[in-house]
Amino acid sequence: MISSSLILFIFGAFAGLVFMTFAVIDIMAKVKARRSKAEIRRQRRHHQAELTRERQAHAAEIAALREQLRDQHDAVKPFDAIAASRIERMRLMNRGEYRLYRVLMKAVADLPTQTLVWPQIPMGEVLRIVPSCGTEAQRRRASQELQCKRFDFALTDPMGHLVAAVELQGQGHYQGTAAWRDQIKQALLKQAGIPLIEVFPEDTDAQIARKLDAVLGRSRPAITARPVRSAPVKPLAAT
Repeated sequence: MISSSLILFIFGAFAGLVFMTFAVIDIMAKVKARRSKAEIRRQRRHHQAELTRERQAHAAEIAALREQLRDQHDAVKPFDAIAASRIERMRLMNRGEYRLYRVLMKAVADLPTQTLVWPQIPMGEVLRIVPSCGTEAQRRRASQELQCKRFDFALTDPMGHLVAAVELQGQGHYQGTAAWRDQIKQALLKQAGIPLIEVFPEDTDAQIARKLDAVLGRSRPAITARPVRSAPVKPLAAT
């Protein structure tokens, strides 16, 4: 008959064998997990290296293309390009703008203070972004918007300081992105504290003069001014 000590020995050996088995399985699982993590890190480093090489290659292609374009541009000498071109005069203002210019000149002549009328003035010539306000990115963006916009007409004092802007709102101001550009222009003027005078195709000389007076602070007596032409008022052409 098997003694109790032998039974205990066998049970202890079996328990030890089971413990060792589970310990080996746990160690193998940890080793496998470490190898898997190492493989993931290796693949990630390899992928990042591939992306870096692709970016460098793309940057090199762009640099080469820019260099090629620069060489092509430099190959055409400015004086040769001018000599080969045909250059002709063009009107500073279209018909509608010229009509408005004459009306403005007549209207400002009656003002108590001398006011000058300037057609087709870039906004960046009479307005600037104050460097102490906003972030650098905001100032740069606002400056870009300022430099690419222009007034149909700028009204200034004798020293050239802007006192008001005049916009001819013809049909062209409602096409494409013109409305959005007008909103940007209005926001720039509002921020600068400069009034905007909007003139529409159906406005008569008298109505335009009254709009100027309302902005520049002079009241006119009840007017007998006639429209631009005796026939039905011709719409103003837009830029």
